Parts: sequence; C-alpha cells; structure tokens
Amino acid sequence: MKIRGTAAAYYSNSRNLGGFIEMIKPSAFKQSLKKADVRCLSEHDPQNLLGRTSSGTLRLQDTKTGLQFECDLPDTTTANDLSKLIERGDLRGCSFRMRVLNSEWDFAGKVPLRIVTEAEIDEITMTATPAYLATDCEVISDVAV
Repeated sequence: MKIRGTAAAYYSNSRNLGGFIEMIKPSAFKQSLKKADVRCLSEHDPQNLLGRTSSGTLRLQDTKTGLQFECDLPDTTTANDLSKLIERGDLRGCSFRMRVLNSEWDFAGKVPLRIVTEAEIDEITMTATPAYLATDCEVISDVAV
C-alpha cells in the first residue's frame, strides 16, 4: 500500500503561526532535496517512521505547484492505522519540518507574511492538523487492476 499527495503547497498561505502567516515559494527546497535524507512520518513523531528518501521508500517531486510525494507504507500498526484514517477522510493533510535559510517579509496585511525562498527540509508528515490547508494525501493500492 502507498500514500501520495502534496506535502507543501507553493504560493499558499499557512494558518496563523503565532503572529505571522507563511508562504513557500517554488524551488525553496530545490537545493535541499539534492542532498537531504527526508523522512516521512505520522504526526511529526520519529517513532512513527513510514519511509525515507535514502531507502527509496519515499519519493519526492518538486513541481510548480508544490512538493509532491509518494511513500511505500511498511506493514506496521502505525502505517495500517494511518491508511485507514486517510481512507475514511479523518486525516487528509500534510506538514513538513524545515530550517529557513532565506526569506522575505511582507507587512502590508493585518498579519505579517513570511515568504520562504530557501529552506532545508528533513521531514514530511501526515497530520490531522496541517498548517497549510492546501496540502493533501491519499491512499493508493500497489495492485494493478
């Protein structure tokens, strides 16, 4: 069984992150993806490892609209529970962990906007509470029909 979706949606505003809103520009992760070993987790918990790029079980694609992913799920309780939550629609968003290297600020609105132009990413996660509502995930089958 696999999951796929959008881990980071470009040009999409986040929820309020405690006094500011954030937006990721396309190619912000470009350099980082060339060298990073990105992990796929459930709810940002490293004990809930689902896959990683270095093993080939997580594949990432940087597109014009966002950071797309596909992950081969392990046969674990965590992965099986996660796939059920996604299939039911209880869990349908993603998040990520990054270290911002370069950004710009826009103070024109009511809430400051941080525009991330370059960042190191080391994790994507399936979550019930995504900061970016434009992210998504779905379960896909390994079996060809």
